[in-house]
Amino acid sequence: MWPRSLMVYAGLTLAALSATPAAAQDQAQSAASTQSLTKPLHRFDVHLDYQQPKAGVEAWTTTLRYERPYDLGDGRKLALRADLPLPVNNDNVARDFRGGVGDLLLQATLSRQFAGDNGYGVALRMIVPTATDEAFGGGRWRLLPTVGAQFGLPAISNGSFFQPVLRYQFDIAGDPARRHHSDLQFAPTLNLALDRGWYVTFFPSTDIRYNFIQREWFVPFNIDIGRQWTPTIVTSLELGVPIYREENPIYLFKLEGRLTVLF
Repeated sequence: MWPRSLMVYAGLTLAALSATPAAAQDQAQSAASTQSLTKPLHRFDVHLDYQQPKAGVEAWTTTLRYERPYDLGDGRKLALRADLPLPVNNDNVARDFRGGVGDLLLQATLSRQFAGDNGYGVALRMIVPTATDEAFGGGRWRLLPTVGAQFGLPAISNGSFFQPVLRYQFDIAGDPARRHHSDLQFAPTLNLALDRGWYVTFFPSTDIRYNFIQREWFVPFNIDIGRQWTPTIVTSLELGVPIYREENPIYLFKLEGRLTVLF
């Protein structure tokens, strides 16, 4: 059932991407901003993520995300976000597919935007061990402080930007039998706002990582292609494949479809 659901969602996403939007240039700018650290949007997202974390294991995760920004004045905003993952995978001895609730993610981001689409942001992300099974979460409380800056690229198009983001993950408590976390995560995000509501983002996720415990690098290529086809609806499809990996890669393959509702 889940593989078919993934294919149906991907098909619907691609169909939405090819639909004709109502207002071309305004939508291109709005759609591009859904990737922006410094321009958070009031939004609700449904993510359907398919990954092959290791040989013989497949994972499908539906994530419900809600983000609400608050205007603090003088270009500053505070954005609060919560993600609830609902995973299904066969990461068990019998290789049976089982589902449940994953680890809750909470995040607060303080950002400031300047003229010319420039700005910066700092965030603190917390991952709470709420998973209903060991296969669905890490079992430990984790913190991920984050910093990033945005540089507008008006020479390319209005809404295009370059945005390097750096994040460090470490655990502070939880099940002592579960593995510890200490890794550096990086994303050299390049967002290109195109005509007719399209946008293309290279390295949209902080999947480039160095694991300090295992002393291993993981470097993938990620691309996200999306389109805003009404003033409130954005769809996108992200693909991730490893360029360089060692013995313990984050994933062997990743495909993620997203439906975003803007308020």
